[in-house]
Formats: sequence, structure tokens, C-alpha cells
Amino acid sequence: MTDTKLPTILAIGVQIRWMSQLLEYLQRSGKYTVVRCLNPEQAKQRLDRPFTFLVAPLIMEDLVNVILTPHGIVHNILLLGDDATIVSQTVMGTVNVFVRGAPSLTRQIVGIVDECVKALKPRRNILLVDDEDQMLDIVSEVLVAGNYHVTRFNNPGLVLKAPAPDIEGHDLLLTDWMMPGLNDMELMRELKMAGLLPPKILIMTGNVSEQLQKDMFAIQQEFPEYDIRLIGKPFQLTTLVATVGEILGNPTTNGS
Repeated sequence: MTDTKLPTILAIGVQIRWMSQLLEYLQRSGKYTVVRCLNPEQAKQRLDRPFTFLVAPLIMEDLVNVILTPHGIVHNILLLGDDATIVSQTVMGTVNVFVRGAPSLTRQIVGIVDECVKALKPRRNILLVDDEDQMLDIVSEVLVAGNYHVTRFNNPGLVLKAPAPDIEGHDLLLTDWMMPGLNDMELMRELKMAGLLPPKILIMTGNVSEQLQKDMFAIQQEFPEYDIRLIGKPFQLTTLVATVGEILGNPTTNGS
């Protein structure tokens, strides 16, 4: 199953006329999902999901540190003000583009937002496998909001039954350690035999034990050409985002 969710925008200050017009254009473009809030307090109540963008008037700049919480990830912040300078800042391992400038024409603001989308790091492909549907949903959503393309499965057996074109070309295998039917090592063997195993692997596990360390040594001996790492459960979503970014070599600044 492949997720193709749109970039999500958390907008604050929707009572401001030009902001309301901007959001209407963004929504009608069909390129974004927009969640509207009147103020920061209302926004904090919507942080049960990650967002690709926070859009707010520059006068609300102080709210940024308040709403960036471990369980409410915002990957990029767009603050619209009176001048037209663009500043980048790294927050939680991702590039955050601060746009200062609210032109008089809403179409121009939309153009700024579109340019910021283009400026995001290139989408990387992640193969996500976890038998817990809730974990699958949470991890998938935070990665999609972070501009990753995610192909997700809740059963490792389904990965092997999927058509090869659906599996090939992924940059990272993000998988649970223990799953019904096949464990991650067996899944990796099968994918490798088929020539479909991604070059980088991140294993999620709630059992970081001495035996696991021995198992990891055996895995690394069997797959020496692959970059294989562990992340212990439970983990903060910010830790997962940073770890995935580090493994895939994502930039932390936009280079400007």
C-alpha cells in the first residue's frame, strides 16, 4: 500500500483577511491540505498529527517555539510579514524556511509557498513495515509530512507478495524487529535474494537486550554491504525524524 498524502498546512490567524484569502487559494489548488486555526492556543489542540508547514503572520513569531513539541512536529515554518527576505533555520533536524513577506496580491503569496515546497529536500523513498497498525499510521504520517514518500505494509509477507516495481528503488527499509510470520532478518534475506533490499535499514525494537546485540552482530556479518541501525521503542517522533534524516544524509540547511 502506497501513501500519497498531500503536504499539510497548519494555518494560524485565519481571521486576518489576506490570510483567509491565501488559504482559500491554497486549498483550491488541490496541492495542500489546510487546517485553519484562529490563534496559537487553538493550534496546539490540533497537534495530534505532524504538519509539513505552519503558516502564520509575522506578528505571531513568538508562538513558534511554543507549538514545536515532540508530539506536534512542524517541519517548515512560514511567517508572512512586511518585507521580502527569506531566512532558513534548522529545527529538529529538518530545514525550516521562514518567509517574511506578504505581497498585496494573494497569488504572489501562493507563489512563495509553492517555491518553498520546491525548495524542500528531495523526496526519499522509505519502505515501512510494522504489524501494529497504530504505529504504522503514526510513523507513516510523520514521515510523509517530512516530505518522504512512504510505502507501508502491516505484514512482512505482503511485502514479498507485492509486485517488484512497488518495492524496488527504496532508499530505506524501516521495519519492526519482531513480526508475525517473518522477522526482519528473514524479510531482509528474502528481499536481498530478489535484489530488492534497500541499501539502508533502520530496525525498530522495544527489546534492546544483550541477545539483540548478538543478533545485530550476526545481521551485520550477513549483510556487510548494508547500513543497518537500531532505534529503541518507545521513541519520540523527533528522534525518529532526526535518525532517518541522518541515515539518508538529508541536508539540515537549504544551502542559501
